[in-house]
Amino acid sequence: MVDKTIFVGKYFKELESVDSTNSFAAELVKKNEAKHGMIVFTTHQTNGKGQREKVWNSEPKKNLTFSLTIKTDFLLVSEQFLLSMAISNAVWEYVSKKLEGLDATVFIKWPNDVLINNQKVAGILIENTINTNSLGWSIVGIGINLNQEKFELLHPTNFKPVSINHHLKKELSIFSELELLSEYLEKWLFKLNNREFKLIMETYKQCLWNIGRTIKFENKDKKLIDGLFLNIDESGVPIFIDLNGKTYYFSETKSVIYN
Repeated sequence: MVDKTIFVGKYFKELESVDSTNSFAAELVKKNEAKHGMIVFTTHQTNGKGQREKVWNSEPKKNLTFSLTIKTDFLLVSEQFLLSMAISNAVWEYVSKKLEGLDATVFIKWPNDVLINNQKVAGILIENTINTNSLGWSIVGIGINLNQEKFELLHPTNFKPVSINHHLKKELSIFSELELLSEYLEKWLFKLNNREFKLIMETYKQCLWNIGRTIKFENKDKKLIDGLFLNIDESGVPIFIDLNGKTYYFSETKSVIYN
């Protein structure tokens, strides 16, 4: 159980080993056994889920790998990306505070990876159940590289993994870091619940990697276009603009190459 929070981690389920904490948490939701703020935690995740069906690779007993179940029926379906932004802000703030004073720049890479100096330190995967017009439950899977030194790359990537330990040059206590991260998660979830949407979005955009910078993106005709990562809309969807001033939404691209 997490001690310094009001609801995050007050229900705590620790597993010695599991294929995916998100899958385990989803079963709890399905069986009506999930609790608001429950953490499903393991130090040995054998088949962790990443974005777009990728696998989150984590060495046993080295990193933070857990899922958080949240009752999110106060959010409309159209507001679901605000949850992603709030969680990303929390992880970004946690990592930034850990590396304060060091030569390390921390960004959020859309939609919700966290980078240190263009290397990936954390990933977030959120899976929602939907009521008619609102969300029901949200399962927030978080993986943060704490102490791992060597990484097996399971798929091609432009963003090599890195750990916080690599920058701090010291071993971190997994449970102590979970306690600290839980405080940041609760802080931003309270802001979400209080509908501080403008603050959540503004903070997210300030932390967003490459926003306002030149990029290359491929349109649906597979033509490579020089342009600018202009902004994100109210739903969190990236907006690009080419050199002729034509705007493109993320759904109108096949791939994006960040310079």
